[in-house]
Amino acid sequence: MNSSPRTSSRPRTCPQTLVSYIVGVGNQNAMNTHVVAGHRSRDDLLDAVAGRWENLDPAEHPFVRRMAAHLRAHDDCQEFLASIDIILAGLPGGPEAPGAIAGEST
Repeated sequence: MNSSPRTSSRPRTCPQTLVSYIVGVGNQNAMNTHVVAGHRSRDDLLDAVAGRWENLDPAEHPFVRRMAAHLRAHDDCQEFLASIDIILAGLPGGPEAPGAIAGEST
């Protein structure tokens, strides 16, 4: 059977994606800590960004405007863990793979 590069590289790509995500978010959070600490609280910063999003043209940016309220109230840890769950679900033998929970091999 001929497998495409897309499917044959999946086992290698998912772990790389997970590591890249974790390192990227860690870096982003570290940078945000320095920016926020120097000027204002995290809540104030998120409120200011959400306010800018709410002022965007509703016809051109409907999704961003809807997300403004979510930005103010989101939980960084919860969002981080949810993203890891999504990435892990794509791994062969990950939580959503058939038999993964029962310990069966696929």
